[in-house]
Amino acid sequence: MANVGRPSPHTFYTFAENSDLSPWTPYHTGKGFAADESCVTVSTVGGYGGFGVQHLVGRSAHEILRDLVRGIGESRKIFAMFQRGTANPYAHWSKHIITLYPQAAAELNEMGLTRERLVEYLYDRTSVPFEEFGPDELRGIKDRIAGSIEGRMLFADMIPPDRLPVFQEALKPGGKIPVLITPNDIHIVVAGTGSGVPGSVVWFSYIKAVYKWTSHQVRAVKGATLTKAGR
Repeated sequence: MANVGRPSPHTFYTFAENSDLSPWTPYHTGKGFAADESCVTVSTVGGYGGFGVQHLVGRSAHEILRDLVRGIGESRKIFAMFQRGTANPYAHWSKHIITLYPQAAAELNEMGLTRERLVEYLYDRTSVPFEEFGPDELRGIKDRIAGSIEGRMLFADMIPPDRLPVFQEALKPGGKIPVLITPNDIHIVVAGTGSGVPGSVVWFSYIKAVYKWTSHQVRAVKGATLTKAGR
C-alpha cells in the first residue's frame, strides 16, 4: 500500500500500478497490450550521477506540473557538458518515470490531461527555444548531432537516426530543442493508495542505456503462479 517499494532489494524499486484507482487505462495499454493482460515493465537504471529520485509531497496538480517542468528542464545541462570522446554520465540523455498517487492523477485528469496529453505537455514545456541557447549549449548539440551521424559514440550520447531531423530542424530561430530524445522517454504510472491523504509523487530520472538503444521494456507475464501474498 506504500507509494513505491523499498530501495534495498537487488531489483531496486519494485512496485505495483494501482490501476483500480487510476483515471486512465493501465500503463501497459500504451505499449500495445490489452487492459486485462498481466504485464511487467523493466527499466535500466543509472549509478550515482546518472540517477535521481525526487518526492513532490502534498502538492496541487498545478504545483506538480510546475515542478516536473522545472526538474525535467534541468536536463538541458547535457548540451553544454557534452564533449565528444568523453564518457560523462551527467551529459547522457535521460528518461523519467513519474509515479503519481491516485488523487494527483485524478486532479490532472480533471484538468483535461490524459496520460498522453500530460506526456506531450511535459515534453513541449521542457523544450528550449533556440534563442535561449548559449554558445556552449549550441556547440554541444551540434557536436552531438555530428557524432550521431558518424555513429562513433556511446548510445547514451547519440540521437537515433529517426529523431535526428527533430534536432536539426530546431537549430534555427523559432525552433525548440528538446531536452529528451523523444516523448516516449516520459513514463507516467499511478501508484499508491487512495486514502484521501495527499501522497508523494515519486519521480525517477535515469540515464539512457549506454550500449544499446533499448532501456525500457514491457512484456506480458505468462505462466506465472499467483502467490498468497499477491491475492
